[in-house]
Amino acid sequence: MVRNLFLAACSILLCTIVACAGSPVDPSSGVQATNSPDTSLLLQDSSNQAADNRYLWGYWNISYDRDTSEFEVVPARHTEIHLNVLKPLEDGMCTTCLVIGDNEINPEGNLDVQIGIIHPVNIDGAYKKEVFTGFDVRGIAIFEGSHYFNEHGLKISSYANDEYTVVNADGYTTLWSPEAFPPGFLGRPIFEYYPAKYEENGVNITTTLNPYMAFWTLAERRAFGAGDHADKIFTIKFPDDLTVPLDFGYAVDASWASPANIDNPNVPDDFPPQANSIEAYRIETDFSGNLTSLGGQALAAIRIYDWQGATTIQSVQVECIELFEGVLGATLQQVMTEYAEYTVQIPNTLNAGVGEYPLLISVKDTNTVPIIGIVDAFDIVMIEVKPPLNLIDTILMDFYPIEGCFNTNDNTCYFAPIPGTENVALQGISTTLIKESGFPQLGFTTGGMGLSATAGRVFIATDLELSDWLADVSVINLNGKVVEYYIDIPSSTGLNGARPIDFSIFENFQEVWVTLNADNEVGYFPASEQNPTIERIDVGTGPTTLAIDDASYQIFAACDGNDTIAVIDGWTKDVTSIACHTPMISPDPILPATPGMAYVPTNDKLYVTTLMAGTVDYYDMSVDPPVYEGQIILATPDTEPIVGLVYDPGSGFLFATGQPTIVTGHVFVINPATNLKMYEADTTGGNPSFLGLASAAKMLFVPDPAPDTGHVDVYEIVY
Repeated sequence: MVRNLFLAACSILLCTIVACAGSPVDPSSGVQATNSPDTSLLLQDSSNQAADNRYLWGYWNISYDRDTSEFEVVPARHTEIHLNVLKPLEDGMCTTCLVIGDNEINPEGNLDVQIGIIHPVNIDGAYKKEVFTGFDVRGIAIFEGSHYFNEHGLKISSYANDEYTVVNADGYTTLWSPEAFPPGFLGRPIFEYYPAKYEENGVNITTTLNPYMAFWTLAERRAFGAGDHADKIFTIKFPDDLTVPLDFGYAVDASWASPANIDNPNVPDDFPPQANSIEAYRIETDFSGNLTSLGGQALAAIRIYDWQGATTIQSVQVECIELFEGVLGATLQQVMTEYAEYTVQIPNTLNAGVGEYPLLISVKDTNTVPIIGIVDAFDIVMIEVKPPLNLIDTILMDFYPIEGCFNTNDNTCYFAPIPGTENVALQGISTTLIKESGFPQLGFTTGGMGLSATAGRVFIATDLELSDWLADVSVINLNGKVVEYYIDIPSSTGLNGARPIDFSIFENFQEVWVTLNADNEVGYFPASEQNPTIERIDVGTGPTTLAIDDASYQIFAACDGNDTIAVIDGWTKDVTSIACHTPMISPDPILPATPGMAYVPTNDKLYVTTLMAGTVDYYDMSVDPPVYEGQIILATPDTEPIVGLVYDPGSGFLFATGQPTIVTGHVFVINPATNLKMYEADTTGGNPSFLGLASAAKMLFVPDPAPDTGHVDVYEIVY
């Protein structure tokens, strides 16, 4: 039966290893292992061995029975144990060098397996056993797979392709795979893949890059002494299809060169540098930055450990077929005592979706092995593509929040209440969220809020409809959490009161801007004064929302009832560009309300939500008057009219929310550079409305105004 080979690395129980370590026996012959190498060949000039120092200690096929949790081990090659290009220990000598120990399913649902390795020489013979000390001994898993790295021409197994995968490998190698070392390879039988001794057919495995675990990594120069044993735990991730059998091949690879003192060598000092692996023996990678489904950059810092030094590293390259095309070369940053560090920027130019993808790291060495050829060092690390919005918490509120506001200094987001409840401050610093209570009751609020960090005040718009609450703007002192004062707006504003509130820097102090629906006006007043007089500007037909360009100090008012926008020069407080009574060019001017606006300075465009349609209109503000440019379709009007809209300067993304009467709400991510919807996230409770943003903390707050839920979803903004 042809078996699919798979890497399973594991360590053996100590008691089992000790029991077997004394005298490995070939169960087919019952003959105890001995040591009788050809002495004339051992005395060859060790300099000739520098490039031919690779030796295969043994090869086995291993099968796992999921029902019984038992392993079957079958020697697959006539033993290829050899030293100094010899086979002094062959024909069954090392068939018992491999011992399988316990296995169990870990809490993550993966299989942990123990495999023990016993050095094939365990007694003195013609030479002391220390002569046969191995270096950089590794257990290599050789198994079938289908993930192909095009540029490197290498194939591995991948759990993304529903294949078994080792998730804790120390590295990867091309050595001893049947595809790379077929029978008759270079005319050297010792470098051939032999069919299993106890199988009817040979094993046809096409993978060319396989993971390994390294043994005796804490020993000086990773020396594996004669007669010693070692064990490792390999963790195997199961594929979704559990009917696929877990069969794998296992090879033990070692490096060796003749010691300077052949009669009584001092380990490891008498062994030349060539006794260790020619290629890098260890690769470590750390990532900084983030990749998202919208793009992004992640910086990979790659540390290369090479016994022969950094000067033997020819190049370091990375490849990930899901993220970018071709290969990327890493740049040498520093050479330390033990390693050389390279860095490379990893992009997501192919817009890979959310998930983990294998990043191949290859280290080409200047040294080669003439018989085998080039032996490069490899590692595969999983690199994560995150959603641009990552839900990190849901805060249940004891009231039903209406709208959030943001402050980039202390990253605090405040929410206005419905009638008869208290205000609550939701504070977010990094990923630590604190819900605060003890704020005064304000009565019915309209959803407009603003925050003055320098004044330490929150401004909340309230409605004039309730006779008990005639103050149009309540000002809360955050230090005392009390209503510090009210700002009166004349009663001629009628039912709707003041809607949104916004801020802008003007001549070194903050100004509060409000919209006055019934009077078709916008108002402004300084945030630093108590009970200021509201200055008013008539813009025509009752604006609903505001957006402000801080750089040029322009205030944009979205007008109720038509597709128009008022542009106010904040320096002179004049309507300088276009008033609400002047229609803007739009293919479908049917907007009864524009509840959300956001100005994006990077492209000088204004984005406006459309309450009765699932779209966002955008306008070119670099011309006078502004020019309508188009629409971004986020959803259909029947499923999700768009309400909230906010721009995050940190990520450069626009965030929009669906209308609060919709049962299943969403948060949309828009890329202003392309004017396209790039991502759509479900909110946990539905019915999202207005948005809060703590840009410095990279958090987006999505409050739920529905009276049957009352919570706030908190998203991390990934960029």
